Amino acid sequence: MDGFVLTHVFEPVKVFDQEDVDGFLPPYEPVHYLTPEKPVVFGSGTDDANTMEFHYMNHQAVLRARDKIEAVAREFETTFGSIMAV
Repeated sequence: MDGFVLTHVFEPVKVFDQEDVDGFLPPYEPVHYLTPEKPVVFGSGTDDANTMEFHYMNHQAVLRARDKIEAVAREFETTFGSIMAV
């Protein structure tokens, strides 16, 4: 199903000026990144003893992020206008 949707559905895309995007976003400075010199693992699982605690902590983080996500969405709309007006 995803193959059909991804290959047969299209919609308009609004592309913003790079200078405006750079002014809106903070500089990109990744904390973790992949390099051959310092290999790391992203998204690894957890053992059975900690799985529920991990899911609980993840859920709490998502709930705490709600207000920040809404505030940034309002700031984005103020800066770039409604994304629905394509």
